[in-house]
Amino acid sequence: MDDTISSHPVDDFDAAWQTVGQQYQPAILVTSALIKLSGAGERPVEVERLAATSGRPVDETLALARQFLKVNVQDGLVHLDLSATGASARYRLQIRERTIDANGCAPDIVWTALLVDTPIQAQATCPATGTPIRVDLTPDGVEHVEPPSTVIAVISPLAPQLQQLSSGEQADVDVCAHQPFFASAEAAAEWQAQHPGGRIFPVSEFVAWWRRFLTAQNVDIS
Repeated sequence: MDDTISSHPVDDFDAAWQTVGQQYQPAILVTSALIKLSGAGERPVEVERLAATSGRPVDETLALARQFLKVNVQDGLVHLDLSATGASARYRLQIRERTIDANGCAPDIVWTALLVDTPIQAQATCPATGTPIRVDLTPDGVEHVEPPSTVIAVISPLAPQLQQLSSGEQADVDVCAHQPFFASAEAAAEWQAQHPGGRIFPVSEFVAWWRRFLTAQNVDIS
């Protein structure tokens, strides 16, 4: 296999990403709980239930939710909004009857799919070739990828922008914008040159890798 595509046991890349995960573990746990309990924003979640599931005090839970997610808190309920704020969006998501134009990154879509109890379809455009991309995901993994050569880009865990993320807006610009789907490994060649230490994963391999990452951070994927 081409060594630009990941098929690795635990190594320095994995270990360093686990270190990043530990740094942001409280935010990861709150984000995961809110995605799961809300059905990716389909329904509101009681503040106390979100805090209990996250294992954090209520005040800290709300602070983390507001810091890294687009939420509205009213009458003791947290409403999650996955839609893009601006006019342009990187992805179009189909979750049940909802069509959502969203930003974030390709890993975010897999993260969501692993936690909700319904299939998710993501549509994107390869930033290098303009090729339309479609990925169908379920909590169990990948159902369909078009084109089959599609890969997910993941920046180096040692990238400076990962060291001090202070808001969802900053994360979207400095991290998420650099972790798209590409139509193929070849299409991601320029990205790899611009992101030393980063990796590209075939979609099915990334889903397995991300599942291991989240499980190591004590996220309940069951």
